[in-house]
Amino acid sequence: MVRLGDAALTAVDQLVEGGLFGSRSEAAAFLLGAGIEAQRELFARVGKHSAEIKRIRQSLRRDALHALRGTAAKSQRSPSARKSKEKLGS
Repeated sequence: MVRLGDAALTAVDQLVEGGLFGSRSEAAAFLLGAGIEAQRELFARVGKHSAEIKRIRQSLRRDALHALRGTAAKSQRSPSARKSKEKLGS
């Protein structure tokens, strides 16, 4: 579902009332597709940047997990961590 402003809804209704489309949904789908087509270059640029952002996020996630796993492993091996565990067990 999409919420439309008054002007957009009036335009969609005109297309339906004029018999060009059988429903508001059909008219809205057509207009959305036409808008995307008209802005093809913009969507190409956005898609390129989106792919780069996705790659950076995945890299950050891998780096963070690696760092967190390394920290956890070090704390399990450190003498102070063992002493803390012994104190908790006492």
